Amino acid sequence: MQPQQLRKLVRRWTIPVVVITVIAAGVAFAVSRTLQPIYSATGSVLIVAAPGGSANNGVSPLNASQVTTTAAALMTEPPLLQQVIGELHLGGTADDLAKRVTATPETNTELVDVMVKDPDPALAATIANRVMSDYVDQVTQANQKRVDQAGAALQGQITQLGAQLSKDEDTLAPLAQRRQDTTQIKAQIQAETATLSQLTTNYSSFKAAQAQNEDSVSVAAAAATPTSPSSPKVLLNTILGGMAGLLIAVGLASLLEYLDQGLHSEADVTERLGVPCLGVIPRFTATRPGDPVAKGRRGKNSARHSQAAGEAFRRLRTNLVFSGLDEPLTSVVVTSVHPGEGKTRTAANLAVALAGAEKEVLLIDADMRKPSQHKVFDKPLYPGFSDVLIASAQAGTPVAPAIHTTKFPGLGVMTCGTIPPNPSELLASRRSVGVLRALESQHDIVVIDTPPAEALTDAVSAAANASATILVVEAGRTNATEAATAIAALRKVGAKVVGVVINKAREKDVGAYYYYDYSEKKGTPIEPLASNGALTATGERHPEAARSR
Repeated sequence: MQPQQLRKLVRRWTIPVVVITVIAAGVAFAVSRTLQPIYSATGSVLIVAAPGGSANNGVSPLNASQVTTTAAALMTEPPLLQQVIGELHLGGTADDLAKRVTATPETNTELVDVMVKDPDPALAATIANRVMSDYVDQVTQANQKRVDQAGAALQGQITQLGAQLSKDEDTLAPLAQRRQDTTQIKAQIQAETATLSQLTTNYSSFKAAQAQNEDSVSVAAAAATPTSPSSPKVLLNTILGGMAGLLIAVGLASLLEYLDQGLHSEADVTERLGVPCLGVIPRFTATRPGDPVAKGRRGKNSARHSQAAGEAFRRLRTNLVFSGLDEPLTSVVVTSVHPGEGKTRTAANLAVALAGAEKEVLLIDADMRKPSQHKVFDKPLYPGFSDVLIASAQAGTPVAPAIHTTKFPGLGVMTCGTIPPNPSELLASRRSVGVLRALESQHDIVVIDTPPAEALTDAVSAAANASATILVVEAGRTNATEAATAIAALRKVGAKVVGVVINKAREKDVGAYYYYDYSEKKGTPIEPLASNGALTATGERHPEAARSR
């Protein structure tokens, strides 16, 4: 993309993109302010895995990372959460509480962070602490149960031997009182005491060994009551909303720019049609005869726009002349894609501009379906071009009275003449070629105003016999595809399409080089024709002209 194209896109879409971004940020801000504040309380549980790895129910050992991951999962299981609900008398189910409780193992540590979200900050901290403490109790009780189950046989021996020892001691006392022989019973008691001591020592060693194979769990940090809500984050949401709006706006602008096939500038014509842009004509309001001159700012703007239009037509004249350097430029067909694009005004003003360069110019109105040049120059409709074509079949030369003089030196106008029933056949006939060649020999250049090329063959027939053809398009309205189709149709019959004229362009699309500070030293600019009150500067008919028809 060229720098000028980028600047054009920036100028065109900056305001819409900024507006959409601001609106999106504002919506995100407003929505965030209406949301209920949620507080997050966080505590942590220390999980110290057994040195040899957790037993995992005797299936396979677990490493420290797996132990913390398992612990995090167990903290959010329904049994534990249901116990917390019962202890704190909370409403709802375990599934409801699970949506508010999150247990996350910390990477490369033995800690599991427990976070609880709730609209009440104190309740969030209470729930978090209860979840952690209940889990610690649950693990401690499970560890003790496994130890008790593993040492049940040894504990049974200790209990049985202790009972026997107690029974023997009870037997010893009466014997001693009766002064009977107690040597045997004392030896038995001494042996049982030694055995019980050994069993007790063995049991203590067993419990210590079992503890080495059990995970140690404790509350590392209790959850404190949060002082500020964790969500919604109004500032962050506003920024994210603005960024989302920016992305949407840029994407939408890119899509619209891609889908927009309108021709707005010289660059559009060059890129999309592959032909030169001979001129960009701005919108303007030319003064009609007898109209009062506008005063103040409105009058200055009207004069400035009229001067800009005059400069645009001079530029069109220059570009057209340079396009005919390889071959003599004797006749120019002016057509358009659709009706109402301003080809009539363009043809008239181009003829005036060419005559201003001290050339003998003839403007022919070959639009035999909707003729307008007779109204532009206030001349009779006939005799005109059609009458000349018919008469040439007999006389062989153009009829001189059909050429009307104008107030512009060097410019003659041949109006349409009698409306024929078969304009296409008449323009495509050999006599049309003969008349055109005869008129070319009598003038420096002939400008031919033809119907639009969209659905009629009139323009194609006339363009095939002219030395150059200009296609007039309306800025932003004419589709590039339709314009390309019209150019292809003209070239198919051998017409030489020298370029495109963009008409009714906005001031910012025209370019600053059209706007000059005219002074007495620079002379008087071309005053663009307003069609003698019958047509406005944009090619639309005035109400009185419409009524006259």
